[in-house]
Amino acid sequence: MSSAQDPFYIVKEEIQDSIDKLQSAFHKWERISPGMGDQVHVTKELLANCGSIEWQVDELEKAVNVAAKDPALYGIDEAELERRRRWTSNARTQVRNVKTGVLAGKGSAGAGNASEVRRELMRMPNSSEASRYDQYGGRDDDGFVQSESDRQMLLIKQQDEELDELSKSVERIGGVGLTIHDELVAQERIIDELGTEMDSTKNRLHFVQKKVGMVMKKAGAKGQMMMICFLLVLFIILFVLLGRRKEMVLPLMKLGTLLVKTVSKPLASQLKHQAKVHPQFRQFIINFAQRNHRITTQMQRRIYGHATDVEIRPLDEDKAVQAAVDLIGELFIFAVGGGVVIFEVQRSSRSETRKEEARKQELEELRRKDEEIEKKIVDLQSRLAEVEQLAQARGLTGMFKLRQQPNATKGSDKPADTSAQSSSS
Repeated sequence: MSSAQDPFYIVKEEIQDSIDKLQSAFHKWERISPGMGDQVHVTKELLANCGSIEWQVDELEKAVNVAAKDPALYGIDEAELERRRRWTSNARTQVRNVKTGVLAGKGSAGAGNASEVRRELMRMPNSSEASRYDQYGGRDDDGFVQSESDRQMLLIKQQDEELDELSKSVERIGGVGLTIHDELVAQERIIDELGTEMDSTKNRLHFVQKKVGMVMKKAGAKGQMMMICFLLVLFIILFVLLGRRKEMVLPLMKLGTLLVKTVSKPLASQLKHQAKVHPQFRQFIINFAQRNHRITTQMQRRIYGHATDVEIRPLDEDKAVQAAVDLIGELFIFAVGGGVVIFEVQRSSRSETRKEEARKQELEELRRKDEEIEKKIVDLQSRLAEVEQLAQARGLTGMFKLRQQPNATKGSDKPADTSAQSSSS
């Protein structure tokens, strides 16, 4: 097992840090004058820390003894066990030296000064009050331990409250994120359903358009005019009743397109009839038909590789008129259809532009909310890190010290009893 994973080295580092702090506090204690009031308080803290460290060293030595019973199980050898025993012995010697120095005073002052220090530590003005300390000294130590315990418990309670508040904030942010996700999924589902309905409506309109075209072909002039009037009246009624509803705009536009295409066919028939009976227009379309016949015939000859110097026979008058009026009718229907297509493209382009702008605004709003949530999460993470540092620096260390306080007080009572016996003697 590596040293980074072995609990012995982790506890060893903590104990060594405590010993270093203890020695630093002991050096400061040596520089304090005997008559100052802080000496008694510092002396009590030193003795308590000595007792706590001794208890930790004892527990660590017990763990070493347990590992020595079966070294193969823990992956250590005899040399490692010997090093660990040597370190625990050295640590106990260091703590014992500090404890002896505190009990003996500053060393150079002699037995009188040491007795005075012990009397200050036990809050006894002279040796005649040893019996009184036996009665009240333990009570003072219990009060000190109780006050420290209350303070540590208060700190832990405050930290628990801060952690609870932080947890609630994180839960609220998570709930907001889930709500946004659900809303986006619902909107996507609505858009898909709307697209499906649009496709279905478009297919039905195409079917109706084909049926109406078939009916118009079978019906005569009167039937066509009646159909046109019926579609026009139906379009006006639907436009008045449903024009204010946005979801009905597209069906109305499709119906209007169908009406325009239907009207264009009888208009083209009327145009053909007027072209046949009007003299000047008849001559114009005959010339136009003959010119178109010559051009198309020359193009066909060039395409198929036939001779192009052969004279092209002109069409007779009836065929020329019929070809011209057919071409004019088809051009009229094509122009109407092209205009409808251009209108549909422009309308769709405007609609797509509006949808794209709305989509961009929605994405920008979601991006802004996402940035706000990220900032809140970063803030909460920093606060959580601070709370964890406080918990490690105050709460957890305080809990560890509180657990060792009974043994520490026992360790401090033993020298007090020894000093009391020496003073009484």
